[in-house]
Amino acid sequence: MNGRLALSLFVILAALYFAVYTGHPVSGDERLLFDMVRSLTIDGSFELALSADQRPAFDVAPHEIMPSADVEPLQAYLSAPLVLLARALPEIGVLQTVWLFNIFVTALTGTLLYVYGRRLGYSQRVAAFVALIFGLGTIALPYAQMYFREPLLALCGLAAAYLAERWCAAPRRIFWLIGSLGAVFAAVLTKQAGAVFAVAPLLGILSVVLRQRRAWYVLSIGAAIAASAVTLRWESTLGRLLTPERLARAAQSLPEALSAYLISPGFSVWAFSPILLTGLIGAAHWWRQRRYRVALLPLAVLLGFAVGHPLLHSDYWYGGLGWGPRFLVPTTPLLCLWLLPVVASFFGRVPWHGKVGFAALLTLSAAVQLVAISLPPTRYGTALEEASRREGQPIVAWREGVWDVRYQPILVTAQQIGSAPSAVAWDVLHVGGIVLPLCALSVGMAALGIWHRLMAWLSLPVLAVTLYIGLRAVYADPRYGGDNPELWSALRAIESALREGDVLIINSDAYRPFIANYYKRNNPAYVIPTPEGETVDPDNPPRVVSANPEERANPYFQSLFARLAQRSRRWLFFTEYTPFTTNRYRVTEEFLARHYFPAEELFSAPQARVLTFAPISAPPMRLPPFPERRANAPFGVATLIGFDLPRGTRYRAGDFLPISLLWRAEGFPDDLDPLDYSVNLSLINAEGFTVAQRVAQPRGTFDSFTKWQAGALYRDHHALQLPSDLPAGEYQLWLLLTDWRNGSALPLRDGSGDHAVLVTVEVEPGNLAVRSLR
Repeated sequence: MNGRLALSLFVILAALYFAVYTGHPVSGDERLLFDMVRSLTIDGSFELALSADQRPAFDVAPHEIMPSADVEPLQAYLSAPLVLLARALPEIGVLQTVWLFNIFVTALTGTLLYVYGRRLGYSQRVAAFVALIFGLGTIALPYAQMYFREPLLALCGLAAAYLAERWCAAPRRIFWLIGSLGAVFAAVLTKQAGAVFAVAPLLGILSVVLRQRRAWYVLSIGAAIAASAVTLRWESTLGRLLTPERLARAAQSLPEALSAYLISPGFSVWAFSPILLTGLIGAAHWWRQRRYRVALLPLAVLLGFAVGHPLLHSDYWYGGLGWGPRFLVPTTPLLCLWLLPVVASFFGRVPWHGKVGFAALLTLSAAVQLVAISLPPTRYGTALEEASRREGQPIVAWREGVWDVRYQPILVTAQQIGSAPSAVAWDVLHVGGIVLPLCALSVGMAALGIWHRLMAWLSLPVLAVTLYIGLRAVYADPRYGGDNPELWSALRAIESALREGDVLIINSDAYRPFIANYYKRNNPAYVIPTPEGETVDPDNPPRVVSANPEERANPYFQSLFARLAQRSRRWLFFTEYTPFTTNRYRVTEEFLARHYFPAEELFSAPQARVLTFAPISAPPMRLPPFPERRANAPFGVATLIGFDLPRGTRYRAGDFLPISLLWRAEGFPDDLDPLDYSVNLSLINAEGFTVAQRVAQPRGTFDSFTKWQAGALYRDHHALQLPSDLPAGEYQLWLLLTDWRNGSALPLRDGSGDHAVLVTVEVEPGNLAVRSLR
């Protein structure tokens, strides 16, 4: 085996994949997997901090804030170094960097396929050509641009088969068999369906037993099966599979899934990788040569996945958003083993029409992959929606898209090329002049490395430089909001304000892509699922229509924010809405303003605001109970009749000073024009200077004096953020109502001045220790 050629193949494939790099998720499954690895690098958990809305059942353990992902963890662990690298290097996106993962995995799979081909006795040229066919002419190419787990599963499966092949050649070297079983275990840790790859070592064991007929081999079979059974948790898996309900659903979906996977024009593995059809000739060749293991293994794995997924997922056999038969992608490298004798014949004395036919099928297969990477897979669903409106009946991907050629994904997508936005990152940002020459340089050096060892090794750092410069070139991707200056200004405000113990709360999924890609601080960030009472589409009412703000909020908000309050000292709330946003209730922000204490507005722009909240439970809006402290401060438009201090009158520098006011609306006297006065809470030192202040509309901007009904009582929560360097001493808390236009204060009606002194508080030196978040 030529090691230089293997290394060069890896670099060539990785560079070519980066030349068509998309760097953007197309599916909720991808976002969930990214969220797993992101949480893993922050606190060692698999918490769905940014994608909890991907799990409709909001069940959490007592120690969790958001639900944890319940999927196999290997991809998250292997991707973690990419997250850490992106957070350490400037001006490369975190999510964009993680999207390199399957580029590396698929390039490594192609390299291993070359090594496997050499092990099976084929020349370097044949094995390398098959590896390039796999990498560039099959469905492996578009999936190298996504973050699904199938490419890693394919690598694990191919490794299990290769290591079993090595063991069969030298049965006394048991470490090859152990390695094969380890690869199967890795496959199961990638996806449960990876247990299908256990057929690789089992076929190897069977082959050795039939060939040598020694008792210790029989014992090795029993030991291997027993170890695998325990390792793969077969009992619990079969227990979940063999329930009557699941078997009944599987019986209904299995015929539909099998026909779609294996023979349909719009979803079969052959339709999306046409060159694999020639592998059927290769399979016959392997059989005639009595290489039964190589002939049977790809078929057994293909049938295992084709049958297993309907059993595991029943109606979900289609796989959701993706490209083609996603669940069969792991079988692709093994099916390419059948291509080895076909390619050897192509390079040999095969009739010219055979060569033309093979070349034509290979060209078609490569063209299919170019169609796949040209547009986002989501464009296919959009096209079917448009077709449904034209036809006046639903046209769905897993029915018409599978069997009706008019709605075949490849043809439908090809028809949109040129009229729909590109999926390739450098095309989106018009930086092909930077990315493509660098990719060409990496490919060129790797090609020279086939003959020159130094060039082969130098191609690796050249590839690394290509990837880094390329990631910087596509950093400001508009698909993430990277071209929005308001979001960047908001992020700078957030990062400059964050301190230990702070938590970032994102109002909805609107800015989730921006935060996922560009936010690099260790402080936890949580995307709050859109409340059922929020208006998502201005043309349609929300799912819950109510005048009661509590009914518009999601039922689990109470427990969610209560848990979060126990593990944080301050909340930074990032929202796309402002008080002037029309047709929106701002449900989550109002919930926080009603149940906790609004503090500061750190940043405000038409499309982005950053607020802070004190995560301290506020008195209920409903009365009773009445405030513990009585007051009588008549400002004309309203009278303060009481207030609560949930944290008392002693504080440390840097603490929040929360206060809940109780107003009685008086209406506007004749000498006052109706005006939405601001509530001004100021902390005054002994010299009469303001050392902390909050000026805001009442009730977190969700109410105003002009809307209040005379005689009604209104709770109004506020928090002052005390400076961290505030000297120790006694301070007075003043209350004023001010004109937001010029800052003038409204005089009290009892003639005592323009402010009411509510309380004197004592401030001690700040305590740098904060409560742990986890």
